[in-house]
Amino acid sequence: MYGRVREEKIIYKKILGIEGEVYLDSKEMARHLRATFLVSSSSSSLLVNKFIKKLKRTLYHLGTKIIPYEKALTKANKIKEGIVVFTSSLKGEDLPINHVSSFTSNQIITIMENSSSIKDTLPFDKRIERAMKLFAWHMSNLIICLNKQGWRIYNFNGSFPNYKFDKDFRVNVLDGLISKITTPIRPLHLSEFTIKKKNKLELDRKIVEDFINGSLLLGKMGLFPSLIEVDKLKFRNDLHKLIASVYLDRRSGLSYGFLAKQLPIKLSLPIPIDGDKRKFKINTLRKGYFTYKNNIYILVRIANKRFAVCVPPVWVITTRSGCEKTNLDPQRDLCKIGLHNGKMIMIIPKNIDLLNYKPSFDTRVILAHAVGNVIYGSILKYFRADSFFPNILEREGMAIVHWHGYIRKEFLPQGYWMYGEDNPAVSCSSAQAAIYALRGKHRVVEESLLGEKDYLGDIHIEPQHGINLNWSSILSLAKFLLSNPNLLMWEEDNE
Repeated sequence: MYGRVREEKIIYKKILGIEGEVYLDSKEMARHLRATFLVSSSSSSLLVNKFIKKLKRTLYHLGTKIIPYEKALTKANKIKEGIVVFTSSLKGEDLPINHVSSFTSNQIITIMENSSSIKDTLPFDKRIERAMKLFAWHMSNLIICLNKQGWRIYNFNGSFPNYKFDKDFRVNVLDGLISKITTPIRPLHLSEFTIKKKNKLELDRKIVEDFINGSLLLGKMGLFPSLIEVDKLKFRNDLHKLIASVYLDRRSGLSYGFLAKQLPIKLSLPIPIDGDKRKFKINTLRKGYFTYKNNIYILVRIANKRFAVCVPPVWVITTRSGCEKTNLDPQRDLCKIGLHNGKMIMIIPKNIDLLNYKPSFDTRVILAHAVGNVIYGSILKYFRADSFFPNILEREGMAIVHWHGYIRKEFLPQGYWMYGEDNPAVSCSSAQAAIYALRGKHRVVEESLLGEKDYLGDIHIEPQHGINLNWSSILSLAKFLLSNPNLLMWEEDNE
């Protein structure tokens, strides 16, 4: 089983163009974490000091390397790259962010006593506003708020879980905290794409109508909160404001959720290889993929068979980062992105200001779902030529929609599959999130084939973040949700 998991990870990384080691299990993440603590016990409350002692002991037993603060510094008194800094709420302007070697590789977690931030009845958009105020003032990637009953994690993922001080502390640290620390929110930069400039973004009229009409209906349900402008946040000084701007790739604001439409694609049938392995070189079978006529082919074991599956270029129209999802200007707010042989591609209109034309934080997840739809759509077509999913993908494409809420499984119509609830709570921009999308899609497609059940689409749960839905169109999804209001829930039960 271990060999197959390793083979799948190699294949997924190749498809998505992910380099370097990727830890998919939270225990692995803990063992490769390096942390230091910068805490003033005299100025911190008894509750904060008690929590930090318990946290430090738990991290140690999970295999995290705890480094004394003095040894975590370079000769220039900078915090060494890759070291996570746990700190208490500090006064003044000299915060740990002033001393990091890298804004992206040094994560900062502030621990503070703040009862009002633990239990509240605020709606989602107000919680997001509170979180952004905390991040700006404390210049931290995560904030842990405490009271005598428990603790809450605030992070950029847009979900703020509550935990009690109980016997599950170790599990909650492992799956709720470490997974967030080791997969920090990081926006994709335009430099990570192959850029192709066009005079204007060519958009199919039916696709534009699907975006406009679907988004207006989704807006009625309050699924997409308004943009949070960085300029309106309170920082301690101009340097901190500049650091935040650099970290966010000069984005003027943050909005949560995305709308996307995968473009129609002709699916090629997978090639069965169990009967005649002479077609393939033995090292290809071991590696899990090969290239033929400028396309990657991957080896997929599913439903007791083994196939070589072509992974062609996939194209997606998606909302840009920071736009108002329910008030779209198609030429300004929609992007065309693609993926081919592990390379991300972006089509940019020549008249667009690149400062305000940024790809979504979730871009790699979007592309993972798109390429997964092609891979498993091809397999479904092989087993069932009249299957709904591959036919709608070839004819009209597929909507991929994300918001920061959840769906009650019992209300889903038959043929829609849900997965991902047992994954660690990683950030939406991480390599892990993209791999979980592909891995989960494989599992539920196989389950549908072995159980001889319909496969119409899927819902990918991202714990403590939200859901990604693959549906026939944005508008049909919006109509379904409006007619089934009991389907929606806004947060997971962490108690």
